[in-house]
Amino acid sequence: MDGLLAMLERASSLLVSYASDSASRAQAEKTLLDFRNSEKPYALCQYVLEHSSNENTIFQCVIAVKAAVVREWPLLSPSEIEDLRLFLLTYAIQRPSLPSFVREHVFAAVAIMYKRGWLDEATKTEGRATLFRHLQELLALGSEHQLVAFSLMSALLSEFSSSPRSSAVGLPWEFHFATKQSFETEELRDIFGLVVTTLSGMMALPDDALAARQNALQRIMSLAEQVLHWQFLPSRCVRMFGSFEPIVSTFLKPPLSWRHCFN
Repeated sequence: MDGLLAMLERASSLLVSYASDSASRAQAEKTLLDFRNSEKPYALCQYVLEHSSNENTIFQCVIAVKAAVVREWPLLSPSEIEDLRLFLLTYAIQRPSLPSFVREHVFAAVAIMYKRGWLDEATKTEGRATLFRHLQELLALGSEHQLVAFSLMSALLSEFSSSPRSSAVGLPWEFHFATKQSFETEELRDIFGLVVTTLSGMMALPDDALAARQNALQRIMSLAEQVLHWQFLPSRCVRMFGSFEPIVSTFLKPPLSWRHCFN
């Protein structure tokens, strides 16, 4: 695979180089597009992610994984999906110096995988339990892992909100409606509970320790804001450009099952 790695690194570099002429850039675009559209590119992508230090190549691999998962979802077994999801999470955890634009796309890919399988009867219960367990474990492991959990939660909130920021997953509007409705019933509440618990713990820190964690504090506050601005689905919705627009705005109007979060 070293030859393919070298080819992708060269194409990724040519694509962003100011010194590239139009012909070279066009060829680079074709190479990367062919790679993105290739059948089951997961093994090659994992190899590249593990062996390349080229940020643009890594970014192209993550984009290829996202595209392939959406395109080939019916062909993937539950074990293949879970292995790929765990690989991406572990990859991000083990590389805290990843550029933010790469890291966020890694978590976006993981979020898409969760959403795409959210309503699958065979795996939905286990998948949701695994997600919450991953978040709890990351939050308990210290500051760097907490930042990973924050990024994953933010990606999940963006993906399940069914706003213009959500990804196309090759399924009709009704799928996005059903996944959002399901997610906001329990999992959104559980994420908010984790956010509140984590924020409470941070606010209990001594001033000097809290000052050293300003980045984490800003991230957790941003997460709280995402949840508090969640637009809950009312009983009637109309479809507008692929997102859901309620007849009457219902910001911060969760169901009664959220009551304990505000005690």
